[in-house]
Amino acid sequence: MKMKMSSCLIVTFGLAALLPTAGGAQSGLNQTGPFLGTWCAQGDPSRRASITANGPFNLNLTNESGSTSTGVLTGPNSGQVTAPQWNLVQGTLSSDGQTINWSNNTYWTRCIRHIDVQGTWYVGGDSSRPCRIRQRNGSLSLRNETGQTGTGSFTGARTIATMWSGTPISGTISRDQNRINWSNGTYWTR
Repeated sequence: MKMKMSSCLIVTFGLAALLPTAGGAQSGLNQTGPFLGTWCAQGDPSRRASITANGPFNLNLTNESGSTSTGVLTGPNSGQVTAPQWNLVQGTLSSDGQTINWSNNTYWTRCIRHIDVQGTWYVGGDSSRPCRIRQRNGSLSLRNETGQTGTGSFTGARTIATMWSGTPISGTISRDQNRINWSNGTYWTR
C-alpha cells in the first residue's frame, strides 16, 4: 500500500511540474499558436505529423505513425512542449518556428507546400540563354545556360538553396512564380 501511494505522489508531482504556473497563464493567451500546423517527421514530406490546439496552453499531437498525445506547454516563454503519453518526450521549438527538436533525438520540420519551379527558365529573361530545373518533391536538379549542373532544395515557401560545384547560391521566387532572384546578383525568368 505504501508503495502505491509513493508512486501516485511521484506521478502527481511529475504532471504538476508540466502544467504552466499561474504567472504563465496570466502572461500569454493562446501560446499554442507557434506549434500549430502540419509537420514532417525527420523533414520527410511523406511522414506527416500534426499539432492542433486544445486550449491556450494545451495541444493535441499526432505523430507520423498516427499515435496521439496531449501536449503541455512548458519551459521559458512556452517554447517547449511535453507529451505525457509519449513517455514525457519534450519538444523544443526553434527560434524561427520551423523545427521542433524532440528529446528522443528526432525532429519535425514544417511541411512546406512547394511551388512548382520545374521547367525552362531564362537567364536575365534572355530566351537565347535557357536553363532548366527538374523538381521531385522538395529536391531540385538545375542546369544553367552553360550546361553546369547543381542541386537544390526548398528552404521556405518561396526560397531555395542550391549548390554549384561546391558554391552555395540561394534563390528567392517571386510571388507570381515567374522569376528567381539569385544571391549572386543574377535572375532567371520563365
